[in-house]
Amino acid sequence: MRGRQKKFNIILLSINIAILLICAVLFAVIMSLKKSYSMENAARLWSSDAYVYSQISAYLTPDAGMDIMSVYNMRSAVESKLKENSIVKDESTDEDGRLWIDSSSGECSLTVTGNNGSCEAAAMGTWGDFFTFHPEPLLSGSYYSNEDVNFDRIILDKECSWQLFGAVDTAGMTVTINNMTFHVAGVVDTPDNERDRLAYGDKPRVYIPFEAMQILSPDTKMTAYEVCIPEIVKDFGSTMMEDIKPAGDDQCIITDQSGRFDVISLFKKFGDLPQMAMSDKGLRYPWFENRTRGAELIAGVLTGVMVYMLIIPAVSLVYGLFMIVKLFGMLCRTLWNIFDKSYQKRIAKAYYKTHPRV
Repeated sequence: MRGRQKKFNIILLSINIAILLICAVLFAVIMSLKKSYSMENAARLWSSDAYVYSQISAYLTPDAGMDIMSVYNMRSAVESKLKENSIVKDESTDEDGRLWIDSSSGECSLTVTGNNGSCEAAAMGTWGDFFTFHPEPLLSGSYYSNEDVNFDRIILDKECSWQLFGAVDTAGMTVTINNMTFHVAGVVDTPDNERDRLAYGDKPRVYIPFEAMQILSPDTKMTAYEVCIPEIVKDFGSTMMEDIKPAGDDQCIITDQSGRFDVISLFKKFGDLPQMAMSDKGLRYPWFENRTRGAELIAGVLTGVMVYMLIIPAVSLVYGLFMIVKLFGMLCRTLWNIFDKSYQKRIAKAYYKTHPRV
């Protein structure tokens, strides 16, 4: 019987070790996805000893898209909410006086012409601190700034730069779109794996100030608004954005980017994975959100598998504790028997000393 018990314990231990190793690998993959796909760039950059920041995104349907005036209205609403909660910048210690940042973006197709020809590109019109939220890897040059007054600078991706100039180091060169001249500020890299390419799309990409896009494509609206604000209490940012979002629930989805890849958050969403995989409410997410949603879907599946696999080690731990308690009880009984036998011997010895046998 003891031999069978020992064999069972060895097999159970081996299974648990294997499961824990697999879970460790799954956890490492989840952390790798978090590092590569988490959209908390602005929140990480702005968080300090004074404030921890959250990053919230609002995605709208094309019908509910915003123009620049609408975005300014959103900015005013955010500012008002912060003041209501007594969140103000101490200008005596920060001359800039900025407590929070935001950005917005919208997309259309434009024909871009360079020295070697032209290409049909997916153009992202940007407003505010877009490249703080989405710092695409630069291959040459730099990002343009929201402080540029001429709105005539453009960012090309690698494929677009190759098609227009046959090179990547093209910062300073000029391209034309609908007879408007733009100066290349920089060139950014493109995704290098199939899943990210699916989100990115088949067309080359360019980034231009939304003020210029309004001239090039007047019907294009901004369908993504993002904000990075102090998180004074848990879920403050997402609750605030729900209160002031620019459209109803059927036309706007609020996404809290902060903690999106935390294991607990992923497990909570595990039951909603089919819904996560669908683009609902007529929304057309920007490519960077689709990229993150794809990684989040994979991370959610891995998290669910990992958590359910850990049930076996958890049950085994309870069994192991039971066995330890059982062994401890057996040890106590054995020690007691040894002590009792020793005590009985001493009692018997003392008795025979006082009552010698005849």
